[in-house]
Amino acid sequence: MNYVFGWRYLNYPDGPLYNSCYDRDLDRWETYGTFTWPNVCPARVVPYYQMVYTSPADGGRRWDGCDRSWFRSSAGFYHTFGVGYDWQRPWFVGRLPRPVRLYAETTYNDGAGGNYLEGGANVDHDWSHCTLGASTAFEPRCINREGLAGRVALNIGHQISMDDSVNGHDRFFASVNVYVQTK
Repeated sequence: MNYVFGWRYLNYPDGPLYNSCYDRDLDRWETYGTFTWPNVCPARVVPYYQMVYTSPADGGRRWDGCDRSWFRSSAGFYHTFGVGYDWQRPWFVGRLPRPVRLYAETTYNDGAGGNYLEGGANVDHDWSHCTLGASTAFEPRCINREGLAGRVALNIGHQISMDDSVNGHDRFFASVNVYVQTK
């Protein structure tokens, strides 16, 4: 078993603009643990589990007298169960230094987060969504120069909504993450 524990801060500078009293309510922090079992399944299929505790990054009354908003009080857990497969030589991108990871996962939302698109309703404790996707990373020459190291991670996916209290629509998404550090 491999495991990773961590903490991350999610900053949303604009926040929802539906109500001027709650213009910065989306900032959150998360504590997480990810567990993978690379030698359990044959043919490079790797099952994994991730548990995330998410909580508002600020709370209570704001300086302007606004009460706590629904999003500020929406702490809870996400439990994600999935499998990944490292595709070593995909024909459509040539020879990448890293494999393309294909993944399928399903998430149980234990009441975390509010749904600002539905007027701030609390989310159900239920299986919220499934995600199918592909991701990879590479080290571009423009980042990896003297004194710098880094990589670019690409991810595309399709999220299938299973609980309308979280999101009533399926979503296609893509992300690009750039990691740069000094050597």
